[in-house]
Amino acid sequence: MESIVIIATYNEKENIEKLAEEILQLKEDIHIIIIDDNSPDGTGQLADELAYKYIEIEVIHREKKLGLGSAYVQGFKHALEKRAKYIFTMDADFSHNPRSIPDFLSAIQDCDLVIGSRYLGGIRVLNWGFGRLIISKMATFYVKMTTGLPFTDITGGFNCYKRRLFESIALEKICSNGYSFQIEIKYKAYIKGFKIVEIPIVFEERRVGQSKLSKRIIWEAFWIVWRLQFETLWEKFGSQFIKFTIVGTVGFLVNMAVFYITNRILNLNYNFCAIISFLAAVSNNFFLNKIWTFKDFEKDRLFIKFFRYLVANILGFGCNLLVLNILSRNFGVDILFSQAVGVLIGMGVNFIGSKRWVFNSI
Repeated sequence: MESIVIIATYNEKENIEKLAEEILQLKEDIHIIIIDDNSPDGTGQLADELAYKYIEIEVIHREKKLGLGSAYVQGFKHALEKRAKYIFTMDADFSHNPRSIPDFLSAIQDCDLVIGSRYLGGIRVLNWGFGRLIISKMATFYVKMTTGLPFTDITGGFNCYKRRLFESIALEKICSNGYSFQIEIKYKAYIKGFKIVEIPIVFEERRVGQSKLSKRIIWEAFWIVWRLQFETLWEKFGSQFIKFTIVGTVGFLVNMAVFYITNRILNLNYNFCAIISFLAAVSNNFFLNKIWTFKDFEKDRLFIKFFRYLVANILGFGCNLLVLNILSRNFGVDILFSQAVGVLIGMGVNFIGSKRWVFNSI
């Protein structure tokens, strides 16, 4: 089986038959998987009739409206089981012209993902109001600025994937369920290094039926980009940050132990004790982070690295004090809460400084 087109439907009875037939008329060895979320208008029953009529069509019925993202994930898994080489996603409402499919098949030969772009080299959108166009362009700009994706149309749904892309991405971890699914899958493909190209398409507002866009879908798309950024950072640096936090806890215990010994047992001045205990904790943390957290076994420039680590700690502590004072004095925030926020921000500054400036582990 060469190609599979996945079409998720909900109340698309007026479109699905004509769309499926136009796809099959292309004679490109294309099969179609229709995933219907128990449409009240009878789309699922009509899809069954089409599957009975055309051997190239298969229908998956779901008990209720579960969302676009989960429909596509189910379709991708099914397409992989069918050994499809190329997998398409497209809308069921004729906003994506089936006659563009050969262009996708030509482009996919040299890459892993082809994005059908409404904005590549200009705007090719028909029958949209100015407001809808502005929202779409602003959404694309917002996603590009937040994620760094270098594409002109990140939210579009007319795409073609090579099967190896889905063999490398954990589909069960995809959690976007609206149109933000398009953002998530492209982002994960991009950060994994897959080759992605865009080709121009003409997008036409649906001919019949109602748009599925809602405030909930827009809100999900707004937050998904930040979740994706956090997940990427956690996958890249999460284990190191946990180790860094453990080392910091050990350093705190060392600090308190040295302070107790020098002040309570040796009866030294508490300011002097504080300095000594701080340096002891920093020395302990430096060597533990060097060997365990960042696995830096280089013996050269040891003093320079220690000095940089000391500066990173002082900067982190300075940020802690700054946040503590701003929140508590300027905004009247509870002193303990202000300190907790300051500590977290200071730890972040310390971690980034240690990673990038001291141990060069980036």
